[in-house]
Amino acid sequence: MKKHFLLIAIFLIAASTAFANVELCFNNYFIPSSTRTYRCPDGDVANAAYSLTGSETNLSIYFGREKKNLDVGINGAFGMEYFRVVSFDWTDFSVKFAGELTASLGPIFRYTFSDIHSVSICPALQFNAGFLWDRILNIYGQFDFAFAVNAMYKCYFLNVDGFHLGLNLGLGYSKPFSGAFTGLSLSHDGVKLQNSTDLISGHDIRIYVGMCMNFGDRGRDRKN
Repeated sequence: MKKHFLLIAIFLIAASTAFANVELCFNNYFIPSSTRTYRCPDGDVANAAYSLTGSETNLSIYFGREKKNLDVGINGAFGMEYFRVVSFDWTDFSVKFAGELTASLGPIFRYTFSDIHSVSICPALQFNAGFLWDRILNIYGQFDFAFAVNAMYKCYFLNVDGFHLGLNLGLGYSKPFSGAFTGLSLSHDGVKLQNSTDLISGHDIRIYVGMCMNFGDRGRDRKN
């Protein structure tokens, strides 16, 4: 474990040397609203609602060497739900276990008002993969691609040369544009792949709370 964190620290220091600034955030999030609507193989429409909490690791690499308040870079994130409640309007469907993984990639724009305050916005392409297990031992998978936009506010309470530490608050919205819901039926006859349903619409809203670390100089920290 110590070697793992040491390797991460070495990577971040090296990255902050190669690029202008590297920002690493560890967020917890709550999803107050999350829905999916699917078209079933028989033509019926089915709805699913999700309540989720989880965690996300967020890495941003900013480019440029000029002294300015606006930084532009690229952002990647990976998240995992550790608590998930699912509600379906399908008959006799009861979920015993559920989870989800998410990953996203996109540009990020950060404006730093002072040594203490900054805001950022990140439009991204997001991939979601959910896994469900119902009461009759069927396994289901939910997969979709979405357009996502995250807005973040950061308050840095520790500022020294080359390093900044602070709190992170944010709000995110994503809209899936392609996806499916499919399953595996487990019985004495073996494993049978069920017909998939096609995604019609949906959305996710996320509220973020976490901690952020900056390695290197932000735009406003540079000498010239």
